[in-house]
Amino acid sequence: MRFNQLSQGLLALVFISVFSFITSCSDEEGTEPKNEEPEVIDIPRDGLVAFYPMNGNMNDESGVGDSANGGFYGTPKPAELTADRYGNLNSAYKIETTNNLNTFQGTSDKFTYVGDVSYGIWLKSLTSGTILRNNFELRIWYDKESSMFLADNHTSYESDDLKISISNPGDWHFLSITWDNSNGILKFYLDGELVGQNNGNTSSYKNGGPNIGEDGFSGALDDFTIYKKALTDSEVKELYQQTFTK
Repeated sequence: MRFNQLSQGLLALVFISVFSFITSCSDEEGTEPKNEEPEVIDIPRDGLVAFYPMNGNMNDESGVGDSANGGFYGTPKPAELTADRYGNLNSAYKIETTNNLNTFQGTSDKFTYVGDVSYGIWLKSLTSGTILRNNFELRIWYDKESSMFLADNHTSYESDDLKISISNPGDWHFLSITWDNSNGILKFYLDGELVGQNNGNTSSYKNGGPNIGEDGFSGALDDFTIYKKALTDSEVKELYQQTFTK
């Protein structure tokens, strides 16, 4: 009797083990790998004034105050849309030597202030010219002959221009410039990395909405941001790494 009970118990144990093994194999074979969406990295929001993702228009999509929608000058008008750095069609603007973009049309109070400011922009460069310039001559430009990006402000001497050589200007790059008005410090960044800084006199000029793509510049422009503060190194890096517009 005890032998029969023991045999039955062993058989039950073997059955349970085999069933568990078969079930486990079925689960593994029927399970498909999960395609998890990568985490979206937003642009820094602290101090944001205006944001132009250029997704088919020059609308300010910052959500800060009244929208300061941009416009176009020269011909063709509007500028021709092109693919962005991710390959998304109609998500950046192609700039010719005969036209440029303006960050707002009419007046916008959120640009008319004195103090710290930062700009960030993605671009591909073809010909020399001004990439951006605001009211007090804070500017970034491209010199094709020397294959360099340069930055300065109205208080700088030419010898103090911030410069960075670039071997592949026709590829997408991210440029950022920050101005700490209280301390007169100008910083210049390429692809999220600080490439230079200098000191100048503080400004009493209002920043105003900058024009982008002037003085013969041609190429492509995308994801232009304006901040009412001097971004930190880590914030510029975050702005470079953002995938919010992907």
